[in-house]
Amino acid sequence: MCLLSTSFLPLLFWVFPRYAVSFSGIDGQWAILGVCLFGILSAVLHGWINKTFYPISGGQIGEMIFGKWLGRFFTLSYIPGYILFVSLSLFSFSLILKSILPNTPRFVIVSSMGMVAMIGALYGLETLASSASLIFPIILGILCFSCINSLIHAHWTGIFYHPVNLQQSLFGAEHLFPIFLGFSLYLILNPYVIQHRRESFSIPLLSMAFATGTLILIYVTSVVVIGYSGIQSLTHPTEFVLQLAQLQGLLVERFGIVFVSLVTFFEVVFFSNHLWGLSETIMKSLNLSVHIRAWLVVGVTVAVISVFQVVPNQQAWDNLVNQVLFPLSWFYLIGQPILILSTYHLRKALGKGLIITPSSSGDVG
Repeated sequence: MCLLSTSFLPLLFWVFPRYAVSFSGIDGQWAILGVCLFGILSAVLHGWINKTFYPISGGQIGEMIFGKWLGRFFTLSYIPGYILFVSLSLFSFSLILKSILPNTPRFVIVSSMGMVAMIGALYGLETLASSASLIFPIILGILCFSCINSLIHAHWTGIFYHPVNLQQSLFGAEHLFPIFLGFSLYLILNPYVIQHRRESFSIPLLSMAFATGTLILIYVTSVVVIGYSGIQSLTHPTEFVLQLAQLQGLLVERFGIVFVSLVTFFEVVFFSNHLWGLSETIMKSLNLSVHIRAWLVVGVTVAVISVFQVVPNQQAWDNLVNQVLFPLSWFYLIGQPILILSTYHLRKALGKGLIITPSSSGDVG
């Protein structure tokens, strides 16, 4: 569950309050709640897929349902979108680190993270799972504690009673959905980390519950501490709120900087998860030897950093998120799972069911 939880959120984590207020205004909290419900729907669909096809890898489900060539195209369609997703997530985080390390080029920052992430991906899933199980609880605990502490000591500046604009709230929720884009990695992780069919359904829901609860807490804290106008005027409002966190009696003077430094570990695990997941998807889809995995990891790393270098500034980042990752998130997280499930059940109803055997899952290596 920790491994899955470190595979999404980084894309919009630092900016999502700004997106919520920009698209939904004072109904931003309902946009956050709406996107959380969409995220839970996605978790249900992904859990249903892995419960239905257990123990087959996500890299093989498309080929089993749609045939060899169409299935491979279907599965490999994830690759370009997720390379862009990881690249833009790194771009956003590099801007945060740049404020702490002003004289260090962002390319150097991301390349250094890429080297560490690549090594983690080469060591395999056990190493990633061990790292995630340590890093995720620490980051989640510190984040929630700091937000609750900020709420206790803050002057109330935000959320008030008013008539809700459902259309505006839904519009904001739709555009916030890319925050969960990395959730599809679950399809690749499933057969290697889940030993029981019931866990295929429960683990994604639990992971999404942690994420949605955290998002709501951060948004409420942001509104209470800096207000709606403050959120709109800041490029990274989440970072600003954490920088303002003053913990009584703490020896560390700049808590926000310490927290961002800790989140770097989370970001590296996120990067490493996707390097492993994308290389595994390519390998399983094309039936390549496990011995080529290392070269695939290196190739995906180079592709991610290359795309990162092409993004010129924050405005271009916002445009790519809203114009590319926004529709892709709905395609990957809702459209493709529904297509997979509906095709499977349609074939089953027509008497052309599929035989699912444990041997189909392949060797993790």
